[in-house]
Amino acid sequence: MNYQLEYGSDRLEMHTDSLERGEKVLLVDDLIATGGTASASIKLIEQLGGKVLEVGFIVDLPDLGAVHYCVIWDIKLSHCVSLRAISQQSVLNDED
Repeated sequence: MNYQLEYGSDRLEMHTDSLERGEKVLLVDDLIATGGTASASIKLIEQLGGKVLEVGFIVDLPDLGAVHYCVIWDIKLSHCVSLRAISQQSVLNDED
């Protein structure tokens, strides 16, 4: 499956016999930023007949917009660490 990223395109592949129809899947990845790779992964799993019950990430970068996918996917999203962007202004204020 080809999919678009904010900086180009990429491709995900799975063996067609990797999942049985109706099989439940926990999708785990190291990072979620814009949600492009996770979204493509979920679509691929569903095309093969699987059902993603939850997605888990080590790091979530919520300021990059992937949070809106939680509603679209209707899938529980978990992460270990959430890193919000620090504005340059707040860094300057801390130095005063």
